[in-house]
Amino acid sequence: MYQNEKRTHDEQDQHSIARRQATKLLEKHYHTKGDHLTLLKLFQAWEALPPYEQESWCSERHLHYRAFRTAASVRSQLQDILDQVGRHITLVKSQEPTLDRVRQAVSAGYFMHGARKCLMHNVYRCLREGIAEDKAELVHIHPSSSMANMSPPEFCIYHELVHSSRGFMRYVLEVNENWLKQYKPAKHLKPSECYKLTNRNAPAAVLETEAKSSKPEDSSENTPQFVKLEPTKVTNDAVAAARARYLARKQKK
Repeated sequence: MYQNEKRTHDEQDQHSIARRQATKLLEKHYHTKGDHLTLLKLFQAWEALPPYEQESWCSERHLHYRAFRTAASVRSQLQDILDQVGRHITLVKSQEPTLDRVRQAVSAGYFMHGARKCLMHNVYRCLREGIAEDKAELVHIHPSSSMANMSPPEFCIYHELVHSSRGFMRYVLEVNENWLKQYKPAKHLKPSECYKLTNRNAPAAVLETEAKSSKPEDSSENTPQFVKLEPTKVTNDAVAAARARYLARKQKK
């Protein structure tokens, strides 16, 4: 029994040591602008390795080797498609102007997941359409993010929110405020307008739902009507009849 407990503690210690070593190796690839560029640096470092070293490189850093293989396969497929239409991929180099274009491209797709830093350190307010900034949800950068221990940016975007005791942003990227304003739509599109953009006719159910929501409500119809009830008068005859019924039930028992 005691040997098993000791073995369990030793395994936990070895696992924690390996985890710390993997974190130190990953920190060498951290980018100050966020997780997306960190992932890009990791992919470029993995791709530059000989094929026989790639799997062990991932294992040392506690990374999924299959995920890198999938990313390389997707990139190859995209390159083939662009070659067919006469476009060529420009390799992303570790230069700030090029990486700024990468951040701007991510902003174009995730502008609805913007957040702005509050006066408190490492606390952000989500920038949601239709919600006042002072009433927006407060979130934090996830501890697993490469930006968790860096100087927090003024504006950022995230891929997803995770809620435990607090709200946390995962996969955070520093962005420019002007990018969020540039890609922010002027208004919310109705479902029927989305169909129109794709040259399709909206279903009748969608049009009917929009018509009901846009129709002004009649306050007189929605106001509940209260009926005033007059109190029932209790007469001596009613009391006598109730007493007679009570005595009759009592005799039956």
